[in-house]
Amino acid sequence: MAVRKSVKKLRKKPTKEKEILILEEAYNKANNIDNDRISFLKLEGSPDMWDEVYNRFNKMKVRQNLVKSVIPLEIMSTGRIIQFKMVNYDEEIINAKKKAAEYFYIHGKELLARDDRENAKRAYFEFKRCRALYPNYKDIDELLATSKFLATLKVIAEPIPMHSQTFQLSNEFFDNKINEFLGSMPSSEFVKFYTTSEANAIDLDNPDHILKIKFDDFIVGQTLVKEKEIHLTKDNVIMGIKEGNKVKTGEDRINICHKSGPKSEKQNTMAIPVNAWSSHASHGDYLGSCKTATPDGEGSEEGELEVITGTVKAVLFLTTKTIVSKGLLDFKIVDAKTDRVLTQEKFPGSYAWTCDWGYFNGDGRALNAAQKQSVGGKELPPPPPQVLFVEFTKPIYDQLTLKVKGFYKNY
Repeated sequence: MAVRKSVKKLRKKPTKEKEILILEEAYNKANNIDNDRISFLKLEGSPDMWDEVYNRFNKMKVRQNLVKSVIPLEIMSTGRIIQFKMVNYDEEIINAKKKAAEYFYIHGKELLARDDRENAKRAYFEFKRCRALYPNYKDIDELLATSKFLATLKVIAEPIPMHSQTFQLSNEFFDNKINEFLGSMPSSEFVKFYTTSEANAIDLDNPDHILKIKFDDFIVGQTLVKEKEIHLTKDNVIMGIKEGNKVKTGEDRINICHKSGPKSEKQNTMAIPVNAWSSHASHGDYLGSCKTATPDGEGSEEGELEVITGTVKAVLFLTTKTIVSKGLLDFKIVDAKTDRVLTQEKFPGSYAWTCDWGYFNGDGRALNAAQKQSVGGKELPPPPPQVLFVEFTKPIYDQLTLKVKGFYKNY
């Protein structure tokens, strides 16, 4: 790092003495460290040393090429020329590379011969390091495939049993969603999920785990009907507007002074129905024509305007129909070789479809927006049972996939 930094600075200013001295010291120090380490490794003679030897020779070659780009360097104040000994590292690099690849290859085969999953995994990584050095080394691709297969935990997901023909299609949809998730799950590269048909297609008769999934119980389309009688009262409702001796209500028209916007000075007189005054008042409009209007509506040439408020009442008869669908899924992972249950969990799921409708007696102004919507509605047909089944399985799917991810993340 120090060498690269100094070279970068010297390319811009090759006569900077301080940086020349820093480069000289850093270069010699780094080379001494690498040479000492290589000497130690060769003296020790461990068969796995060659990858490190190869990397250290490579580092020295890269370092040397860096200083080549800025030499010759001279300390102008003393006239000293900085000397960097140039070495041809190619033979050492090639030799170490060959021996490193050979070691990874032989060691990988030794690990593979131990015939267990963990050693097959270690062998796979040794073969990968060999191929990184020589992509076409002997039968390395075949050994990579073999070690990967032996290192991979093979899990068969059994289809979910379904005894009701009515829900066969929905059950297949849920089953397919799970298999789609298992096929794309970003867990360990050493876990592979198979459907039973996929396992049969490759004659996989020795899986490691079996995923067993079944519904312990489910109900689709349980109907609940609830009727309510709600007494409603609302105060301060505009009942009318008194103009002189006459009270105007409903669609009777009155003059108001309408402002174009909350910050606008522009205003104009307009006639509106009495029942529209409430919304205009909230915008800052005034009762009466603009030339005579005042905020409280008094003093108009058209006669005194007065808002009359009162209390309105209504009785709302509301019917709520709820279609409940729910179920409980049993999930377990079984060791295929010992039949031992490795983990088991129950996942609940539910879905409620609702429909509200009703009518009222009395003054509709006592109803809020949601109540008015219910009054305007009607009884709707519920979704078909297959759709209800899919809906209540959605939260089950979320719980199941989270469980599978957590269980296999360290494999």
